[in-house]
Amino acid sequence: MNLSKEPSDPKLLEAMEKIKAVLNEYDIAGITLLQSQTHGEWLNHISPSWSAARLINDEKGVGIHFKALVKDYPSKEAHKQAMEETVGMLCCFRDGADRISRNMEQVLEMLSKKFSIEHISKFNR
Repeated sequence: MNLSKEPSDPKLLEAMEKIKAVLNEYDIAGITLLQSQTHGEWLNHISPSWSAARLINDEKGVGIHFKALVKDYPSKEAHKQAMEETVGMLCCFRDGADRISRNMEQVLEMLSKKFSIEHISKFNR
């Protein structure tokens, strides 16, 4: 299998920037997977203004920070709403990713009965 020597496909990076702009414009969260003939890119955009979740990448590592203290919100009601909306978003993404995974597994299982599948995903991040 010949993998591209390039770290990413510029088309994917350009498209992803446009997707980020749309998510920011509409103040919505999104999980995005893009694929070209040679590369893949993904985006976990979990931090619209209403979300308590933030992606972090610092000296401690990469992960998700969850702003969950009542004192960080103007009221208990605002805290409750932020928690419910953020948890709802995360559950939706989990359920959607699971559905996509199951769908692709079914398709690949059928295809593997017809021919050998050899694949390595190449993602920039």
